[in-house]
Amino acid sequence: MTDNDTGYGKRRNFLRAVGALGIAAVGGTASANEGARNRDGGRCGDGLRAIARHHYRFFEAFTSDLGLPDDTVEETGEGIRRSNRTSPSNIAMYVVSTVGAAELGVLSEREARGRVDAVVSTLESVETWNGLFLRWYDIRTGQPWMETHDGTKYVSTVDNGHLTAALTIVGQAYGGELGRRARRLVRVQDYSPFHHPDNGRLIGGYDYENGLDDWTYGMINSEPRVASYCAIGMGDIPKTHWWRPRRTYTPDADWTQQRSSGEWRTYDSVDVFEGHYEYDGTKFVPSWGGAQFEALMPSLFIKERGLGTRSFGLNNERWVEVQRDFADARNWPVWGLSPCGTPDGYGSFGVPQQGAWKDHYAPGPIVTPHATFLALDYAPHAARENVRRLRRMGIDGTYGFYDSVNVETGELTEKYYALDQGMSIASIANHLTGGVLREYFHESDVGRRPEDLLEREEFSI
Repeated sequence: MTDNDTGYGKRRNFLRAVGALGIAAVGGTASANEGARNRDGGRCGDGLRAIARHHYRFFEAFTSDLGLPDDTVEETGEGIRRSNRTSPSNIAMYVVSTVGAAELGVLSEREARGRVDAVVSTLESVETWNGLFLRWYDIRTGQPWMETHDGTKYVSTVDNGHLTAALTIVGQAYGGELGRRARRLVRVQDYSPFHHPDNGRLIGGYDYENGLDDWTYGMINSEPRVASYCAIGMGDIPKTHWWRPRRTYTPDADWTQQRSSGEWRTYDSVDVFEGHYEYDGTKFVPSWGGAQFEALMPSLFIKERGLGTRSFGLNNERWVEVQRDFADARNWPVWGLSPCGTPDGYGSFGVPQQGAWKDHYAPGPIVTPHATFLALDYAPHAARENVRRLRRMGIDGTYGFYDSVNVETGELTEKYYALDQGMSIASIANHLTGGVLREYFHESDVGRRPEDLLEREEFSI
C-alpha cells in the first residue's frame, strides 16, 4: 500500500506546499521546489539546503547497520575515533533529520523510509523499561552500554522525551506499516512513574539498582519540557503538571544569578510566578545555565512560535537577542553559546545572565554552530550572517560543521556529535519548509492535546 492509498501522501504534499509558500514569499518564486532552491541553493542566501546535505554525511558515515547513530566522532592525527554508543536523544535527532532531509530533497523518499525502518526495527528489539529506552546502547549490537552510570542501567526522562516526539513525527510522516509500528512504540511508553506525587514535576530518571531519582526537573525553560509536553499529550500525567516547574525562582531567592521580577498568575487552579530576568534592557525567562539548546531545542518539535506568542515564542526570540548582544559586548566575530565539544573534551557553555544558577555554565569563548541553526526561525538574517562568518573561520569539516570554535584563538574542535548535527539539520528543515517537522508532530494527539497550554500562558516579558 502506498502513502497515497492511505492519505499520508496527500498530507505530505500539502505540508510541503505550505512550507514552500513561505519560502516563495521570501524568494519571489512560484514553485515549491524552485522556492526551496532559490532560498538555499547557492544562487540566493547561504546554501542552507547544501549545508543540511553536508551535515547528513555524518549520519551516512557513522550510523550502524542497526540504524543507530554514533554519539561522538573525532578526527585525530591517527584517524577517526568513535564512541560506538548512542542515546535516545541521538536516535531522535537522526530520525527527524532523516525525515527533514527527505522533505528537503536531500534524501530520496525510498532511502529515508529505509533508514527510518531500520531504526524502528531496532527499537522494537532493544531492552526497555515501561516502554522507555535506556540512556545508552552499543550501536553495533543494540545491547545496553554498561560503561556509564557505575555499570547500572539508567532510563533518562529528558532523552526519552526527544525520542517520543521523533517517533510521533515518524508515525505521521509515513503511512502503512512503518507509521503504525512507530505509533505503537509511542503507545506502549508510560511516563506516569516519572510524575512526582508531591511537587507534580518530572522525575529525572530511573536507575535499575537505585530506583527512581530523588530529584525533579525544576525549570520549564529547558529541554525537558519536550518530555513534559509529550507525557501530557499521551495522557500519562495531568495538564496541571505544566504549571509546576518554575519560570524563575521568586525574588526572595538570593542565591540565583539575578533577582527576578514578575507577577503571580493562576492557571488551572495552580499559582504560577511568571518571573523574568533582564539583560541590557531585554526581558526574558531564564534556563538552568543560559545555553542555547536549553531554550530552543524544544521548538524543533513544538509550535512554540506560532502558539506561544505571549510565552515561549516571544521568549525564544528574546533569547537569541541576548545571545547576540552578549557576543557583541565582547567583540566576538560570531555568537552562539551551548554545550559542545572542546579540543580537550566537552564543555557546558552559556550566557551566565541567562541562567538561573550562578557559575553553572562557562561564558565562552567557545561557540558552537548548532546554536546558530536553532536560531534560524527567530533571527533568520542574523543567523545566516553568523553561518557565513563561521565558515570563514574554517568551521567546515568532512562530515558537516565541526562542533565548536574558540572565537578568541580561532582553534577548532574537530569533533562531531550526533545530537548537534541532528539539531542543525532539523532546524534547517523546519526553516526551509515552514516547520514541516512541527506540523507532523502537532497532527498527532500527542502534539495537539496540550496546545492550549502554550496559547494560554503569558510570560511577564
